Amino acid sequence: MSSLIILISFILITQAKTLPSDFMLLGLTPTTQLNKGLTCQSYRSFIGENTDYLCSKIPHLHMILYESNIQTHQQCQYHFRNHPWGCQLSSKIISLRRFLRQASKEASFYTTLASATLTLNLINACIKGQINDSNCLCLNNRQLCQTDPNITFQLAYLITDGLNMSKYFHEKFLYKLNQANKELGRQIVKNMMHKECNCHGVSGSCELKICRLRPAKLTDISYEIYMNIYKNARYIQSIDYIKFEEKKNQLFYARKSIDYCYSNSFIDYQSTQKDRECFNDETCKQVCCNRGYEILTEIKLIENCHCFFSWNIVNIECKPCQKQITRMFCT
Repeated sequence: MSSLIILISFILITQAKTLPSDFMLLGLTPTTQLNKGLTCQSYRSFIGENTDYLCSKIPHLHMILYESNIQTHQQCQYHFRNHPWGCQLSSKIISLRRFLRQASKEASFYTTLASATLTLNLINACIKGQINDSNCLCLNNRQLCQTDPNITFQLAYLITDGLNMSKYFHEKFLYKLNQANKELGRQIVKNMMHKECNCHGVSGSCELKICRLRPAKLTDISYEIYMNIYKNARYIQSIDYIKFEEKKNQLFYARKSIDYCYSNSFIDYQSTQKDRECFNDETCKQVCCNRGYEILTEIKLIENCHCFFSWNIVNIECKPCQKQITRMFCT
């Protein structure tokens, strides 16, 4: 039975070769889930033409891709929790591709965030010695690590841009735009790296000082992309494509966003604001598309409150109490 499941999963994954490979799809649809019985090379349709080389360098690359995509979606959902879209993605692989390649403001944000998340996870894999490269060398139980993050930026490029996919875009302009946004994601990770130094010596003396470049946390990177990059995104037309390289730290988009208060069959977007939670009157109006919301109040029992120190038993004692919690949901 297990071998049959593996075979079916392999067929579903390899069927994706009829469409262009895309690192952002693995794990986001029912037919692109990981299967423990498959190796890195089995995910060629998501890794691209450099699969053999990349899998030799990073044997668990498929797991890194999967984890990166899940993290990207989670971060996106967090930042768009007060937006009608809410980072809702289609469960259909074709529709998801359509959304990601339409180059709307939201799709461009997602592409940039996905590229940044993957780059960050590759750097962390290098630091942990999980990449077969002399630039990711760790000795003495990884206490002394000689890591060069530049190798991870090169690997990230091979994964996200290594395959020439321009023929799959209706306009080569959109291809160049997506490339620019993926490069932006990598560059943000690079710009946010910081030096971390540790002292080594007898009794805490600093006889040997070892400094390493360390990446920022994903939450900080995604915040930077959302607050300072997405909110200042620039609409650009095909005639302006030459300006891509002139603008640093600039997110580009080429298509006006759809009205997320209404369903869209082309990208399989369902306007399902009903029962979505919102957090105050202003955001509820936006999230619920001015269709109304209800306020629910519930009583929650909190076990540890009104705590005090008891001298009799020389311990801290607490009493249970009730707390009223108000939550808001779209109707």
